[in-house]
Amino acid sequence: MNYCFSSHEFRFLEKSKNEFERTKSEREADENYWNRKSEYTPESGIETHKITQKKREHESKEEKSEPKPVRQYIGNDGYPLNCNEPKVDFKMLESDDDRHVILDVAVFRHMDTSLVDVDVQPLYVRVTIKGK
Repeated sequence: MNYCFSSHEFRFLEKSKNEFERTKSEREADENYWNRKSEYTPESGIETHKITQKKREHESKEEKSEPKPVRQYIGNDGYPLNCNEPKVDFKMLESDDDRHVILDVAVFRHMDTSLVDVDVQPLYVRVTIKGK
């Protein structure tokens, strides 16, 4: 069988063949695009969440393994120690005749006095500011 095509028909066949090849490569590219895994899919979000959860659990285990040091309020000699945990500025002044002690604690300027609790004992003074 021998087919005879005119030049016009031959160009049309070549053109359609080229278009088919081009659309085939475009279809393959589209398939690859839609089948590849994106960073913003629900599956990748779940995977990321699992990884961060494992990291948090590992970090929390490390933090729990270190116990807090026991606070020592009384020294070996029996006298109370200075425990200024919130690092509040204070001044302790004694009078000349050793009868009075003035404790000046620098609290916040607009703090309500109901948030300051003072416990005065013969050997120590405990000042609690805002429950700290």
